[in-house]
Amino acid sequence: MSLINKIKSNRWKTFGLVVLAAILTITYIDNVFKVNSLLSEIQNLEKQYDEVRTSNQVLITKIIELESVSRITKIAEENLGMMKPSKVPQKIKLKNEE
Repeated sequence: MSLINKIKSNRWKTFGLVVLAAILTITYIDNVFKVNSLLSEIQNLEKQYDEVRTSNQVLITKIIELESVSRITKIAEENLGMMKPSKVPQKIKLKNEE
């Protein structure tokens, strides 16, 4: 093999290594951008999740407040004219019950 052929062979090997290094570098940089994008998306989703949880807690508190016995009794007495019974209701027993 002549010296010129060895130099050409070495040039192609060097060129191949440069191309391979460039491809690997581009792939690495692309992966870094994708990971950063996914991390940003995860942070946004976690923020939305926290907002929804807070909203749900507020709604649960509101439900408990609206279901309170004192509130319902007040509405029944004032708006519907209902009154509490003066004596305890009695259970009526049928003949076949014992």
